[in-house]
Amino acid sequence: MAGPRLGQAGLVFVIAAATFLPALHNGLLGDDAILLEQRLDSSRAPSVAALFRQSYWDDLHNSSGLYRPLSLAFLLAQRRVFGLNPLGYHVVSLLLHSICSILVLRLLWRLVPARAALAGAILFAVHPIHSEAVTTIYGQEDLWCALFFLAALSSAGWPSLPSRGALRLGGVALFYLLSLLCKEQGALLPALAVFRSQDRDRRPTDAATDRLEPRLFVLLCPVLVYAALRVNALGALVVPTGEASIAAGYPWWARANLVIVSIGTYLRLLVVPWGQTTYYGHLREALFGTPALEIGVVLVTVASFLRLRQTLGPTVADRAAVVLAITLLPVANVLPIGMVVGERCLYLPSVGLCVLAAAAYAWLEARSARTAIAALCAVTVVGIALSVRVAWRWHTPMRHWETTIADHPRSAGAHARLALLLLTEVGQKPGGPDDPRITRAEDAVRRALEINPRNSDAWEGKGLLALLRRDCAGAAAAFQQMGSRRREGREFDRLLQPCAK
Repeated sequence: MAGPRLGQAGLVFVIAAATFLPALHNGLLGDDAILLEQRLDSSRAPSVAALFRQSYWDDLHNSSGLYRPLSLAFLLAQRRVFGLNPLGYHVVSLLLHSICSILVLRLLWRLVPARAALAGAILFAVHPIHSEAVTTIYGQEDLWCALFFLAALSSAGWPSLPSRGALRLGGVALFYLLSLLCKEQGALLPALAVFRSQDRDRRPTDAATDRLEPRLFVLLCPVLVYAALRVNALGALVVPTGEASIAAGYPWWARANLVIVSIGTYLRLLVVPWGQTTYYGHLREALFGTPALEIGVVLVTVASFLRLRQTLGPTVADRAAVVLAITLLPVANVLPIGMVVGERCLYLPSVGLCVLAAAAYAWLEARSARTAIAALCAVTVVGIALSVRVAWRWHTPMRHWETTIADHPRSAGAHARLALLLLTEVGQKPGGPDDPRITRAEDAVRRALEINPRNSDAWEGKGLLALLRRDCAGAAAAFQQMGSRRREGREFDRLLQPCAK
């Protein structure tokens, strides 16, 4: 990688790091606190080896069905260096994102001309949909998974595969295994080898070298190793079960809606990243209604892809579609996971979008270089602006929930979690009976229960408000509505004392 290509790589690295630089001073968001303060506490994870014998959440969530020991090991190493200071973790995330952007650039060099590859890699570097993966600490699992997934593709020389050389093929298998141990999303990587074997543009002499054996079977070895480690830690648990599953108690038609809503929202966010949040509870109405918007997005996406396939050529379009499909399928709730939508899950699928964008740039440049450059500059500026906007809106947990409510006022969970955050602050720093935070929390709980009377976070907030009023009976009744969900990480033990007397 010398000369102009080295310059391209350096440019992509700088753009990727600069785009999310404003997030360096962001606080702990979402699962960050429970990961650093509880899951990776020395009493729970005494060694890296122990993480390979435990589920992702250990006994914090027994039915999560997640096994990501290598991600936890990387975070544990950072925990021992940085402690609870988020700055160091954010620096690591920026570096990971910048390296992944260079790997995307290397992938695109093999698919499109160099300038078009640069355009696609810049889109990956600045895409606002990467905000959750890059600006949160728990999002590092997606960054590490993508890093090793892309390294496997790079080592394989995809869209080709190494026809000989045990060392090179062994490197591909190793990177694939490391990706699996960070997160399961890249599990379908061998499908790229199958697709390559069907590539209609291969030369006749490639037929012998494109045989699936023994190369494809070598890629199955990491799956077997991962499966053995997983079974040892989780037993037969494959996906989240019970209350850890997003589809717990759903009728069959809601399960079908779940897949449509997940795919439709993911596709929309890839192209129109607006109203971003770490919690998509507002999609509940589409799940239990008619997901007309999501169905429309899927149909428009299919029609647009067919048109692009005619314009850009079937080879590059099909390769982009396969990358998108095999990385999106594991998080599309075909097998229900623990959430409807998680923006961080689009970190890998966005590579498919960038392949299409790079091919579109090459097509446009062949017709008007100035127009192509202007389009790239516009996309870069808009991408950076939107990414900075998201990082700023997520600067603190309070601001995150306030902006989520502003964007999605029908999100019961957002209202409830804002209330819990306010009550946590009251518990830590009481302000008296006229504390305006209590009034805000009451309004948020009321609104949450109006939207979804079964929201457990809202009932927890209602119970805590009752405790503040010394209404022990009301608190007990509210907590009873929470079901079996455990209240973890809350610091209200002292408020329970009046009820214990």
